[in-house]
Amino acid sequence: MNTISTARSGDLSKPPRVTRGIHVRRATPKRRRELQAAQVDAALEHRAIAHRTAAEVVHQIAGLPVSESVSTERGGHELLVEVVFAGVRSGRLTIGFSRGLTRQVGAAMAAMVDLDGHPLNPVEAAKDLTSALAHAVLGAIFGADARPRMQAPQATTPRQFGDQSSILGVADGHLSIDLHLDQSRL
Repeated sequence: MNTISTARSGDLSKPPRVTRGIHVRRATPKRRRELQAAQVDAALEHRAIAHRTAAEVVHQIAGLPVSESVSTERGGHELLVEVVFAGVRSGRLTIGFSRGLTRQVGAAMAAMVDLDGHPLNPVEAAKDLTSALAHAVLGAIFGADARPRMQAPQATTPRQFGDQSSILGVADGHLSIDLHLDQSRL
């Protein structure tokens, strides 16, 4: 005698159909290594795109010379500006300005004014440059159609960047560019 659930719709005189479930394969060590390698490759590609795009934006907006040779010196930041973004991908983009570079950016962008018509001070100039960098870098990485929502750039306390950052030589200093993507949405 077959026991048939009364919750099942359809003809109750027939036995229930057995359907095969979706078999989810556990990640093998080889597959884990492949996934990790793909993540590293994507991070390197994002870093290269950010580096090229930032060089173009810094030269266009601030008019500062950008060197192709990348400084190996990390740290020594005078100012960090972070932009948090969300959308198709979410995370944060942090730009670190080396000692003295904030003043150089401020001097190069001195002719620009804020919304109230006041000349930009060096920190506000760095925030404006970071905002332009964020739009350009995220657009270059994720495409123009994936326009993320961005919070206003916020100056943060200087800290040491890790090995994930890209260093761009600018004028007599350097910019550190750190793109951190939320891993929960990969």
